[in-house]
Order: sequence, then structure tokens, then C-alpha cells
Amino acid sequence: MPDFEHEHEEMSDGVRFLCSRVQSLNNDPLHSVAYLNNLASYLDGPYQKSSRKYPSTRVVNLPANSNVFLNSYSLNGAQRPRARQYSDVSAFQSTKEDSGTEMVFLTGYPSPQWLNTVVARYGIDHRFLHRHLEFLPTGQRDWFTTPSVPSRSQQFIRLVVPCIVFTGNEGRFVPANDLQQARFACAELLRQKSKSFFGGAGASTGQTIVRQVNIHSGEAMVLEHAITISVHKKGQAAKIVVWSDAGNDYVPDYLPIPATDAFKNLGSALECCPVFFEKHIPIPVESRNQTCCCRGNAQALSVLSSNYGHTLSWSALQDDPVLVLEELFAFQSAAAMQYLNMLRNDITQAMYRTQKMNVESLNIDDIANFEYTKAVLVRWASHFRGLSQALDPDSPGNPIAPLTHQTKRRDLLTLARGDLACLSAEAQVLIELCDSGKSTIMTNFSIAESKRTAEESRLVGELTKLTNRLTFIFLPISFVTSVFGMNFKQFGQGSLDIWIWVAVSVPLLMVCVILVEWRISVRALVEKLLAKVRQAHT
Repeated sequence: MPDFEHEHEEMSDGVRFLCSRVQSLNNDPLHSVAYLNNLASYLDGPYQKSSRKYPSTRVVNLPANSNVFLNSYSLNGAQRPRARQYSDVSAFQSTKEDSGTEMVFLTGYPSPQWLNTVVARYGIDHRFLHRHLEFLPTGQRDWFTTPSVPSRSQQFIRLVVPCIVFTGNEGRFVPANDLQQARFACAELLRQKSKSFFGGAGASTGQTIVRQVNIHSGEAMVLEHAITISVHKKGQAAKIVVWSDAGNDYVPDYLPIPATDAFKNLGSALECCPVFFEKHIPIPVESRNQTCCCRGNAQALSVLSSNYGHTLSWSALQDDPVLVLEELFAFQSAAAMQYLNMLRNDITQAMYRTQKMNVESLNIDDIANFEYTKAVLVRWASHFRGLSQALDPDSPGNPIAPLTHQTKRRDLLTLARGDLACLSAEAQVLIELCDSGKSTIMTNFSIAESKRTAEESRLVGELTKLTNRLTFIFLPISFVTSVFGMNFKQFGQGSLDIWIWVAVSVPLLMVCVILVEWRISVRALVEKLLAKVRQAHT
């Protein structure tokens, strides 16, 4: 970008540093091309000249829209401020920068114009942008370069917030195989959405970003959103920048509904589960979409940025403005606990169905369903532990680590880490329940196999018994016939009468039947007689 600095003198040092850094990537082996080239290419989108050539995919200007991308709160007063909302980047540029402490919400998909303007005004480090835009694939391949290790992420904190979206009637059952197909279809839709956004199409500024979709049953789909927080000083004022994936649009606009038989045509049935918080967070009238025919399809996280601070004591923020993050941490914990409670209910129902169902209807896909839920829980438990470490008050890498005299901030971090410890413990319990569910299915499989083996053995025994009966029936007859031959005068072959054959065969047949049917009784009788004989001799 050789002409960038001359064309845009108003840009901050951080943007110019990023541009100069990218120029040296191909020559400096210590800085991978993949680390910043993609981000720099994106930020240069609004100012790109046609003669410039870059190795990664170029980004065109995103169309202007009415979605709010930035919400600003001034923390200089003792009363709860009203959010100043901006949907047009030029309108934001024309306003005077707040010289005092300020909390800024960025919402949903960005545009290069917005990011350059925000970086220029607040002096945000480029790693903050790179960390939150990790869903962007590179132009050629995924280089796995997200700055997530503590030494590279000391200026920001990362939260993950779930949103439960009901997809139909309560108790709607979908077989495990259909759930697996829906998961694959959802993952492919998200991948295509990410690629189309980096290609400059398919996402409007301020539209909600969906990082992950988890499908555990036919009742609901769970969306995962990221929130990245950066706290830094600008002069004597603190600037708290929060970038949330949740925009102010509605679920049917961004939810990747898989085109499978169990989930297609759900647009009119979607309903977001509210986050039960300390106070009700209403949807502002000015942010409601009048053209939307669906009710209840605005998630609470999308409302939080424009209605923040219902549970805060704004007068207490004058001593330490970082305390404004308390409600955000509490919201994330409440939403995560709701998700874990939903998983507990799903796991319990799945285990009940597994225990009550007919063993002949057991399917190996039920084990895969437990494995899927366990993988999600392991990922969330890892997030809880990592976030708890990032919020350690005594950690030098914590961007909001308190000073020795900041007891309120230390209390805030202690409370947040207590919530995370509770969530991590609950996730671990659910992981064990998933293992128990898998063990139950395997046990039922073993029981079913044992029953089948026992039934086969019983059938073989019955067949053997029937064969023995037939054998002992025909054996004496065959024996007697062989002895006498056909030498009966009735057949014209001898002088013997046939009644002699009957007189010999019938008693012999009866003896054989007695030996087959009452062989145990005869054996017991013989043993008794032998025992009496031995007793008499002694």
C-alpha cells in the first residue's frame, strides 16, 4: 500500500503501522504473510485502486444499509445514558469524539469503512480486529494464525454466548440420523456464508454473525456468537470497545436452516428463547422490523447493545469505568447456564428413551448423538477454563487486571470467575452423563445380544430335543424291522405273523420314549437305588 499514508493522513498510527507491516511480510521470515495480509486487504477495501494487486482475494465495498453497527454510551454521568446509534459511517465521522470515558458496541458484520474509522478514532490494535474476524477464511487456505495465545492477546477478552432458537413444537422428536444430516448441512451453509462475505457479497453491515450452530434435538437449534472486548486508555479517558456478533436483524435473515426433511420450511416457526436476566430487556420500538411477520424471533443478545446497563449502578462507574462490563459477564453466564440446562434436559430425555425403548430398536446413531453433545460440552468447558484464566486478577496478561486499591474490580473478576467455575463444573457433569448414556446404550446392546444368544440356544435345544424324539421313535422300529425283515406271511414272504413284529416294536418304542422324556427321573431313581445299595453294604 505505497500511497495509503499520503492519501489518508487522517488515519491513525495503528492503521499506518498495519499497512507498513504488511509490506514487509514477504521479505521478513518472522512475520507470516497469512497473519495480517488478509486483514490489511480487507481494511484497504474502500480505498483500493484498480492498479494494485494483492495475492489474497479483494474485497469490494459493501452496500449501505439501515442496520445499526455502532452503539455508544458516555460513562461520564451518574445516570444511565441513552445509546447513540449509528448506521451510517459518514454520520459517525461527522460527530465529535467523546473526550471522556466511553463504551462502544460494534454489532454484527463489519465493513472496511467502519473498521478503518473505528480504528482511527479509538486507536484500536489490529490484533483486536484480527481476533474477532477469525471466521474469515484466507484467500488461499486456513493458516490457523488467530492471536489466541496469552502473549498475543493481552489487550482483549473473548466471550462466547449461546442463543437458543426453538424450531417447532415442544417434544418434536427427530431421529439421530436426521440430526446428523442437519448438522452437516448447517456446517456447509456457514462455511459458504463465510466465504461469500470475504468475497464481498452475502452479508450486510450490522447483520448477525453465526459462528457455530449446534443441533441436539428437533426442538431447537443453538447459535454461538463471539464477543471480543478491548479496554484501553486514550489520554485520561478509558475506551471500552465491545464487538458483538449479534446485530439488530431477525433470526430468519441469518439462521442457516438446513434443507433436510426434518428442518426445512421452519421460517415461520422460529422463536428465540429469552435470557432470564435480573431485569427485563425490552426490544426498543425503533429497532423493530415492521416487515417481519414472525414474533419472538429477536434474540436477547441483539437487544443488549442498544439497551445496556439495566442492572448497573452508573454512579459507581465514576470510580472505575471497567465495572461497566459486569452486566456483560453476567449476561454471558446466564445465557451459558440456560444452554447447559437445555442440554441436561435433552440428555436426560435421551437416556430415558434409551432405557425404555425396545432393545430391538436400538441404533448405533444414538451413540453418535451422545458423542456430538459431549464434543460440544468439551469445547464449552475449555472456553470456560480459558476465560477464567484470562480474568485472573493476578495475571499480568489480564487487560482489566485491577490495581492494588481497586477492590471493586477485583470483586467483579472474582464473581465472574465464580460463575465460570460453576459453569465448568456443570459442563463436566453433563460430559459424564453423556458417557453414562453411551454406556447405557452399549449395555442395552449387550443385553439384547445376550437375549438373542439365549433365544438361539433355546431354539437349538428345542430342535435337538425334537430330533432326539424322532430318532428314538424311528430307531426301535427300524431295528425291529431290520431283525425280522419282511418275513411275514401277510406279505407272502414267510411264516411269521405281523403281530409278532407289533408285540416286539411297541414295548421297545415305549421304553425309548420313557428314556427320552423321563430320563432325568429315571436317572434320579437309579441314583437313589445305587445309594441305598451302597448304604446297605456299608
